[in-house]
Amino acid sequence: MFFNKEKKQLEALTSLFGKLEDKVKTLTARLEIQTTRIDALMKAYPYGSNKNGSPRKKPGRKPKVEA
Repeated sequence: MFFNKEKKQLEALTSLFGKLEDKVKTLTARLEIQTTRIDALMKAYPYGSNKNGSPRKKPGRKPKVEA
């Protein structure tokens, strides 16, 4: 049987763990959203983007210019 002081400490710790659990759930959900956004951007811009925001072309050899 717990004494009054230990019972209060146990209730405080239980409350704290409940709050931490909620924070972890929130952060996990936010991380999942960011990961989804990054995946979508990588699919839309597989070679990155230029300074003006347009997608880069596939890297490769430039066509030879004949003069």
